[in-house]
Amino acid sequence: MMQEGFLNSLLSKMVGLTACRVLGAGCLFLITLVITRNFGPQVMAHYSLFLAMIGLLAVVLPVGFQAFGSMVTAEYAAHDQSDKLASFASYGQSLIFKSAAILFLPLLAIAYWMPDPHEYNLPLTFALAFVAAFGLALTYFSGSILVGLEEPFRGQLPDMVIRPILLLAGFLSLGLLWPNLEITILLGFAVFAYWVVTLVQYGLLRKKLKTQLQQPSPLLSEDRRSWWKLAPNWLVTTLLWDTFVEIHILLAVWLVSPLEVAMLHICFRIRQLAGFGMRSLYSLLLPKIFAANARQNEAETKHLIRLATRITLGYALAVWLFVALFGDLM
Repeated sequence: MMQEGFLNSLLSKMVGLTACRVLGAGCLFLITLVITRNFGPQVMAHYSLFLAMIGLLAVVLPVGFQAFGSMVTAEYAAHDQSDKLASFASYGQSLIFKSAAILFLPLLAIAYWMPDPHEYNLPLTFALAFVAAFGLALTYFSGSILVGLEEPFRGQLPDMVIRPILLLAGFLSLGLLWPNLEITILLGFAVFAYWVVTLVQYGLLRKKLKTQLQQPSPLLSEDRRSWWKLAPNWLVTTLLWDTFVEIHILLAVWLVSPLEVAMLHICFRIRQLAGFGMRSLYSLLLPKIFAANARQNEAETKHLIRLATRITLGYALAVWLFVALFGDLM
């Protein structure tokens, strides 16, 4: 009976997270239509390049710490090591600041000297994308800690729902009030939206950790070594897996016309919908698996892995069936 209650709770949360992701994705898809209709495909292609830069930079700046943050957080929480958790949070945030300070000028110089196809204004686009990516990197890292503390809604809703709604409302307003605006204004508002979400996410993290962030334990060299042992592999894995869309968009900018870049961006938005259920499941179950493994509870760990595998298989079959029935219509 208890196991049935756990499964029902898990599935209800998964449905809730997936619904939120679909809402956010719907807003992002509408944004592409609003920009293309009100400002034209050239602006949409420019915005696609801007987003691709943000996506890559937001993965590079935390050096992989955002990717394994949930795992480390879940292990510290399982052992009631709140001081180490706070140290990890503080170290990860400072690392993002240092990475941004080191990389900004060299990458800006590369953008300045790189050939500019179709007049995208690469230096300005990169500068605005870097500022937004700086905020998004902090958002990702804060969110990974909250997910590791089994707070998936707090960890994901700001970036998943608040940012798309804010961007859609802003772009609709700009399209109605200022149909011939400069692309710089559009990208500037996007930067503003990204940083609103960053501050909201950080506020949720501080509220969850309360006093621990103000008084972290002294950082031990063995802790730092263990984090950096994980970072390179997670960074490479995340770049290869999570930036699939961004890499293709960046390549397309130099290979095809702005109209084709805009169409490719819209197609990738549709593709993104299929993976939301998987991400919701992982954000719910992975922290529990990490915590059970940290407690060396082999039976619970295996049970959770089997459960995740079965639900994943069922979801994948459902997606394939949906595509078989409605793929042509989409």
